[in-house]
Amino acid sequence: MSVSITSQDFTDFTPGGTLRIYCTLTTSGTYTTGGDAINFGANGLNIPSEYPPNDYHVFEQGATPSTVLSGYQYLYNIGSTQSNGQLQIFNGTAELGNGQSYPAATLKAVFSFPSL
Repeated sequence: MSVSITSQDFTDFTPGGTLRIYCTLTTSGTYTTGGDAINFGANGLNIPSEYPPNDYHVFEQGATPSTVLSGYQYLYNIGSTQSNGQLQIFNGTAELGNGQSYPAATLKAVFSFPSL
């Protein structure tokens, strides 16, 4: 029941007051119904903002261009702070089950939130 940020890159769009941030999310353990928290405010990330994401895209990225993607859908539920938003994962129309091990295909997802 863990989602951690393993890498990040951001571009500062100061004139518009927004950031574009790309992160690689790594899942481990088992899934929690309703989603697992992502802490963008974690020490060491150095994201130059105190606000939670307000626009986002979560998608699976294949290891190579020829990698067939799994088809899982990802939904990020915005939290009230950077540390309490939740990532939900669906297989078709059903959410992963509580206590289910994360499927191998979900172990590396790319998260982009163009506005922070």
